[in-house]
Amino acid sequence: MNFWQKLFSDFNCHVATAFGQEAHYEHVNALEAERIPFRTLTGRKLDFYFSFSQNDFTTFASVPFDIYVKKEDAERARRAVEARQELP
Repeated sequence: MNFWQKLFSDFNCHVATAFGQEAHYEHVNALEAERIPFRTLTGRKLDFYFSFSQNDFTTFASVPFDIYVKKEDAERARRAVEARQELP
């Protein structure tokens, strides 16, 4: 998150980093189940990333997704993500 986003966004509390699309959706599902609003930022520009590997989606597993929530929802969000990770 850059300086201006951190300064002006309501979603400035980092909850989790997921590596890969599957892990990202697990975190998103946990937050949506608790009705917690969130924002996701990727560590890379995905358009540029996919231009080199059109059919190789195994490399997509290394893309980091940073999930941010509002400060008042931070503790609930952390509990929701941790509870989802403990499930088999």
